[in-house]
Amino acid sequence: MLNLRIQSDYNGPTISEMLPLLADTEAPVEIAWGNTRPEIAALNRVRHKKITLVVPDLATMERAAAILGLSMVFEPSLKASAFKALNVNDTSNWRNFVTQMGAGVSRGLLIGIAGDYVRRGRRVPSLRAVVNGCMFDGVSSFDADVLLGLQARG
Repeated sequence: MLNLRIQSDYNGPTISEMLPLLADTEAPVEIAWGNTRPEIAALNRVRHKKITLVVPDLATMERAAAILGLSMVFEPSLKASAFKALNVNDTSNWRNFVTQMGAGVSRGLLIGIAGDYVRRGRRVPSLRAVVNGCMFDGVSSFDADVLLGLQARG
């Protein structure tokens, strides 16, 4: 079972350092992750183990999640910042947020925010339309705030 975690100052062992030890352990292990091809090849040999891949930043987490088929895990404070940026009526707030975070991370945050609403039993059709637009209809995550505003007015 693989998980991702962000910690910019993590100095733990790498997969190549831990690979010989992983065959003999069932204990959870944390590994510094750089998302290189040799690391991915080594990880595929021990993918069934309980491993937390520690990445330095959101961009690395996004790439690792995409390549390894994992979910991105966001801090609640980051989701709150995304929600605030999305709902403030100044379009530069959301666009600046997307520029800083990247389009993929922003898309993941949109899905996470919508998922939180669904889990709480709240249905927000305008947010659902934004997520559908960004995921399936080719709408750029840069334009999510505009689409949300149009959905709320329409």
